[in-house]
Amino acid sequence: MGIRQLLIVLIILLFLVVPQFVIAEDSDWLSVGVRGGPSAIDKDENFNMLDVFLVYGLPWSLNLTSNIALNTRVNASLGVMEGGGDTGVIATAGPGFVIERAGGRFQLDIGGGFVLMSEDVYGNQDFDEKTQLYCHIGFNYLIDRNWITGYKFYHLSNAGFHDKNPGLDYHLFEISYRY
Repeated sequence: MGIRQLLIVLIILLFLVVPQFVIAEDSDWLSVGVRGGPSAIDKDENFNMLDVFLVYGLPWSLNLTSNIALNTRVNASLGVMEGGGDTGVIATAGPGFVIERAGGRFQLDIGGGFVLMSEDVYGNQDFDEKTQLYCHIGFNYLIDRNWITGYKFYHLSNAGFHDKNPGLDYHLFEISYRY
């Protein structure tokens, strides 16, 4: 069985099995915030990113234990990326997952999605394409009922779909307001 067929079988099984354990709730805007930070690994150029992000909660969650849940969301952002003396606009959108304990202050935040960049060359760094993919893993700390701070390790690349795939990693620090 090839990778494509295996993936199709896994997706079908996911849709057959998971709904039995998933809880549907109301979806709503969860938070809005700002984040930024430097590139994590030296490339041909050093980079910085600053963006505004929105988080929309999806109605599906999964209780992993009696007090730990996996919640679903959609993440979107619009910002600027600077490197090699060049500055461009960057926009992202994609699904996200948060694992959190009921009443706890920490969240594990995992996500990924699509990236559109206004530029694909920054100084000596050529990303080969203005469309990219991203993924992140990080944590959030709930300061109080409305304010959240967090850290994300953020990876951006074209996933090998093009000849060049230099990729770029960021350390992003954020603050957001939760509705």
